[in-house]
Amino acid sequence: MRTYSVFQVTSYLKNVIDSEELLKNIIICGEISNFKVTGPNAYFTLKDEQAQIPCVFFEYVPQFLIKEGDKVYCQGSPSFYIRGGRLSFIVNKIDVAGEGEEYLKLLRLKEKLKNEGLFDLKIPFPKHIKKIGVITSAEGAAIYDIISVVQRRDKSVNIAVYPVRVQGIGAEYEIVDAIKQLENYESIDCILVARGGGSYEDLSAFNTEEVARAVAMCKKFVVSAVGHETDYTLCDFSADLRAPTPSAAAEVLTKNTQEIVNNIKQKIKYLAKSLSEFYSYNYTKLNYSFLRLGSAAESKLYRIRDKILSKVNKLQSISFFNDKHNLYNQAFSRLKSNNPKKILSLGYAKVYKDGKSVNSARDVRKGDEVTMFFKDGKVNADIL
Repeated sequence: MRTYSVFQVTSYLKNVIDSEELLKNIIICGEISNFKVTGPNAYFTLKDEQAQIPCVFFEYVPQFLIKEGDKVYCQGSPSFYIRGGRLSFIVNKIDVAGEGEEYLKLLRLKEKLKNEGLFDLKIPFPKHIKKIGVITSAEGAAIYDIISVVQRRDKSVNIAVYPVRVQGIGAEYEIVDAIKQLENYESIDCILVARGGGSYEDLSAFNTEEVARAVAMCKKFVVSAVGHETDYTLCDFSADLRAPTPSAAAEVLTKNTQEIVNNIKQKIKYLAKSLSEFYSYNYTKLNYSFLRLGSAAESKLYRIRDKILSKVNKLQSISFFNDKHNLYNQAFSRLKSNNPKKILSLGYAKVYKDGKSVNSARDVRKGDEVTMFFKDGKVNADIL
């Protein structure tokens, strides 16, 4: 049996395709997927329900907006790339035929689930997350991104990985089974359904009704992080939270312990500053109050002193009058004791002659008329 090299086989295939007149400048009808423009060229996939083919439009000049799921007519010729061993369809013209059947099916399914209220079944964000159940491919970059972010932000959070196929026939059933299994683990606080970016076909498992219902009906908090930021799947709409990327989901589900420590330090610093300002302000206020209190007390003491001095002066005045009163009483007592009437009450009489007091017997003579005053009256008498 003859043996051929890889180059011989691929060269033969290229010659067969290039020489086939029936394949030159033909028109293929299909749905656009994973459309992107790199430099002057456009790259996309043309597909239907049974097959797909990669396409290249060299020197592409946009004539209209092309979006995911558009049904188009592509004119061109197939070409086999020897070095890459890849068959591509080289497009020279694109005409829009409308939205593709696959895309319309997805929109109808989305509307159906929305009308059922499936997208409204949301669970509150868990207060404490200590263990995350991750559903993703064991070989993909997504799991390593998630682990890296979680370990960097919070080493206390554990990760339980449930490996599944994230694309291909039957991948949706593995994802559904993983959700149901992790839902029954009490130690799992939340579930993260994740995969990296890919084409529309690569993400098709996450656009199935089975996955959408499993995510929406899950009793645990579910985060969907499928594809790139611009990719939206039914899994995203059904989940309790949608993250643009697996790394972003890991950040949302973890607390940055270093940020928490720095935040606490900042708050302690702010608290210390506030306490210092509070102490300084109140110390100044208290000191001012003491000064005011001292001034008020001094003023009050002066007022009390003045009152005391006033009372003392009054007391001194009273004492002066008391002294005068005592002197008066003494004088009165002396006057009273020298009162002639008091002497007369002892049996004496006061003799007057010609209105003058007779103090000696030599002051009267025989035949003088005198008046004698007694206690109870007077009598006239003649000296014998």
